[in-house]
Amino acid sequence: MKRIYDAAFAANNGKSHHSHLGKFWWEDDRGNRGTWNRDEAHDYVADNPGTVYVSEGGATVYVYAYHFTNDPSVRWIQTRADGTLKDNLLTLARHHS
Repeated sequence: MKRIYDAAFAANNGKSHHSHLGKFWWEDDRGNRGTWNRDEAHDYVADNPGTVYVSEGGATVYVYAYHFTNDPSVRWIQTRADGTLKDNLLTLARHHS
């Protein structure tokens, strides 16, 4: 399992949309840490469903890989709404910026 504990917006994107998140910091169950860019994050999450999550304020939500149907080259990751936040990764990026 890997927990994304921080995220940052990509340069020059207006800080408004999940597809513009550009960097993710993660930690695994053994305490190893690393970073992903958007494509690396998408590939890992797509290849390892149900193993990446965000945890804030006692709530844990899983991260999912998405792409535009009409343009599969546009790829991103995001959480499903957890009833508290619309997208937990955006919240992390806003804290980081």
